[in-house]
Formats: sequence, structure tokens, C-alpha cells
Amino acid sequence: MSDHPSHYFRDVMIRASFRLQIKSIALVLMIILVSTSINSQVNVKIGYNIGFPQLPVNDDILAQYSPADSEVIDPFSATSFMHGIQLGLRYRVGNIAAEVGWESISRDRTALTYRAANDSFTDRQYNYSLSGLSVGVDNYFGRFGLGSVLLYNKLSIDRTIGNNNLGIVNDRKLALRLQFIWQVQESEMVALQIKPYYQFNLKGYNLSNLANDLDVSGSIDANESPKIFGISLIFYNGKQR
Repeated sequence: MSDHPSHYFRDVMIRASFRLQIKSIALVLMIILVSTSINSQVNVKIGYNIGFPQLPVNDDILAQYSPADSEVIDPFSATSFMHGIQLGLRYRVGNIAAEVGWESISRDRTALTYRAANDSFTDRQYNYSLSGLSVGVDNYFGRFGLGSVLLYNKLSIDRTIGNNNLGIVNDRKLALRLQFIWQVQESEMVALQIKPYYQFNLKGYNLSNLANDLDVSGSIDANESPKIFGISLIFYNGKQR
């Protein structure tokens, strides 16, 4: 600290002004929190999610599976249906709600092959899972609304070998979901909503490991950008009004 009196008083005033600013900011934050808490609710979200993904690259890779020493008796079906759960928290103020959560949808695909050399049948199974974190905003008007969700999803494809799973694809990408909201029923403590949606990736997943595992790599374009039409059935538990 300087010995000059003017410098000393200047330092004192600066520290006093800084403390006053901190107290003012804290007071404003408290006022905001109190005022919003009067008209806001925090709800627990539990939901069931059905998705109808469009995965043309994945389906093309599965369709080309043809092992050299076996005959495909029952080929892989297209991965056109997945389902799972949604969990999260919703914070609502008036007609606007913000959500954070986690969700997962999954499905298995199996092909049956026959090997004449030893007269044996073999199942080849892959387990698909699309899961990750989400953050979204909903805007309500009466019993209806519109919303958008940003997701950080991981596409996992595991191959079942006996009682074990061998990881084939593990890729994380961002996706965006646009949804319509229909509030079917609401009581003081529980709300039921149906949310049809359309979801698309902002960047594609790399499925080259799946193609290699099935020996169909060749000239396959292994970049997959899923598009999903789906519908979610959501329960919100907690004070609604």
C-alpha cells in the first residue's frame, strides 16, 4: 500500500465500492430467486420413448452380410424401431420450462446362418443403443406447446458372443430434436404429456467398425446421420401450479 494519503484513501474507496457491488449483486440474485420461486415448479420427469429411426447406411451394411463359409438363412432386419426410457428434471416458470435429463433407446438385430461343413446353425446378434444427456426448452400455450432439445448421444453397437458383449461401435455426436407438446392430463401433483418429435444428428456416426466386423467394408460409405420420428409419453411428478 502506498504511503501517500491520497493513494491510501483511493484504495479504501475502491475496496468499499467493490464490497458494495458484491452485496448489490447478491441482493439482486436473491430478489430474482424469490420472485421466480413464487410462480415456478421443479418436477421429476419419467417417460417412455418410442423411436422410428432411418438408418440407411446401417441397414445397407447389415443387408450385405454374407459369410464365405455359411449361408444366411434368416438375414438381419432393418433397424427401424427402438424404444426406451427418459429421466430428468423440469423447471417451469409460467409458460416456459427448461429440462435436463438422460435417455436411452435400444434394439437387437439377429441373423441366422447355416454352415454345411459341420451341419450347424449360428446366430449373429448385435445390440443397438442410443443414449445420452439432453437439455431442452418448452414453450406452452394452453394444453399445447412446442419445444426443442439438444442431445449429446452415444451410439453403441455391441456384438453378442456367448454371455459376453464385444463393443463394435461407440461414437458420440450432437443431435437436435423438435417436438410438439400435448398435455393430456394435469392434476395438482402429476401431469401427463405426449410429445411427438423429429430428431436429426448434427454430425454422422462412423460405422466402419461394424462394416469391418461383418466383412462387408468394400466401398461402403460408413457415415450414418440418423433421422428419427418418434413419440414420448411423459409423466411429470411434483407441484404443477
